[in-house]
Amino acid sequence: MINKNKIAITIVGGGTAGWLTAAILAKGLDKQKYTITVIESPDIPTIGVGEATIPTIIQLFDYLGLPEADVLSKIEGTYKYGIHFENWSQIGDQYMHAFGQVGTPLENISFMDIWLNFAEELQLNNLNSFSPTAVAAYNNRFSRSAQPKQLQPNCYYPLSVLHYAFQFDAGLLAKILQEFAVEQGAIWVQDTVEQVNLAVKGDIESVKLASGKNNHADIFVDCSGTRGLLNKQALKGHFEEWKSFLPCDTAIAVQTSIDEPVLPYTKSIAMNSGWRWQIPLRKRMGNGYVFSSEFIGADKAELEFMQSLELPTINTPRTIKFQTGCLDKPWDRNSVAIGLSAGFLEPLESTSIHLIYKYAINLKNAFVYGKKVEEEADLFNTEYKQDCLEIRDFLIAHYHLTDREDSAFWRYCKNMSIPDSLNEKLRQFKQTGHIQLKQGSLFAFESWAQLLVGQKYLKSYKQFNNPIKVNGQVVTTEQAHAFLSRVHHAIQQEIIKLPSHTDFIKSGY
Repeated sequence: MINKNKIAITIVGGGTAGWLTAAILAKGLDKQKYTITVIESPDIPTIGVGEATIPTIIQLFDYLGLPEADVLSKIEGTYKYGIHFENWSQIGDQYMHAFGQVGTPLENISFMDIWLNFAEELQLNNLNSFSPTAVAAYNNRFSRSAQPKQLQPNCYYPLSVLHYAFQFDAGLLAKILQEFAVEQGAIWVQDTVEQVNLAVKGDIESVKLASGKNNHADIFVDCSGTRGLLNKQALKGHFEEWKSFLPCDTAIAVQTSIDEPVLPYTKSIAMNSGWRWQIPLRKRMGNGYVFSSEFIGADKAELEFMQSLELPTINTPRTIKFQTGCLDKPWDRNSVAIGLSAGFLEPLESTSIHLIYKYAINLKNAFVYGKKVEEEADLFNTEYKQDCLEIRDFLIAHYHLTDREDSAFWRYCKNMSIPDSLNEKLRQFKQTGHIQLKQGSLFAFESWAQLLVGQKYLKSYKQFNNPIKVNGQVVTTEQAHAFLSRVHHAIQQEIIKLPSHTDFIKSGY
């Protein structure tokens, strides 16, 4: 029964979503006011597709007080500077979506304005050589950001803008989060939810377990994965699916051995009917083929995938079905869906763990600072939907902005209708060289610029060749070339000082 002196929170489901949410709530909520219970079924395996992250993972470690080096060693963790894309625009093409800053401004002129205005004349076709993280990644070097103690005005410090994330075994991370949450007072119940009981007014009253017990709570958190036991099934929440925009619906995952050196970036390699990932961990490589079952059968996809692997497999391939889209209301009545139960945007840009972390924090903050439940739920839902739509557009652009016509899948992607919101972003970039993004968008303009340039969205940059003035003087081609050369040289000179990624890991940080 509920202890009426406390607010009871029950999290249905373990895995990364359940235990990450439990860890954040257990740490952030007053233990005199809240009880937190996690019901984890011993019979239902977690999906665990995502092993790569984006830089916001650093915030999670900082919030929980998890020592980076110690935890990474326990979860087979490596560092990640970005995602390397192959064969997306054309077979043979490649680029990196690297974290952190690209270039540096020239006085009051942004680097991208300089680059776009002189790209055609100077025959520039890639931004990677102007990204410190991309240069470091491709040279297999790694370090955290650093800058001199005494900064000189108007100087460029490439090592100060190194942003990174982690690559790791998500199952091992879930175990660490479980231990942390339990230490913080969370109650761990190993049982299976067999039935969701609704109150007369429609809220969730309790969940019936296989053991015969009923677990009552004031607030439920649905971390039951794609099944969505609470919000999708019991509360019949509306799920907005995006298969017409993001046609992939299946993944095959397998582990292989790994060669030295262990690279500090994830690979995304376009295939016949989708793409495959390579995520290097310390002792193995995570691999997967994300594809559309409408364009290729499972047997043929597995054959194509297995033939593409460069190293021996160390486990049996497994197939995972998924549906892209999200709930309109992840916070519905007294149940909050977090993780795959709220939505899935496929692993192309490694956003899944970020969304779990962000909305677990938002939920914690709603309990701590919120005044009215209805208002907090509305804010939660509005922000979640906006995040999903912004990420969705970014992902769609990878598929749509292609010149490949060598398979039915890529012909579909190239010619498919896209959302008006993405059309507007592309229109803005084509006309102005900028995109007006919503405040708080996960992917900043520099990410969009790397994507659009990397995928060769514009075949020419002549329309941007307009006079640029610095201190009232028009920048000449020679001056622009000299500036870009200095930026490129500065990055190369600084990156060469860094240790290799492998040595950095072995050194104990």
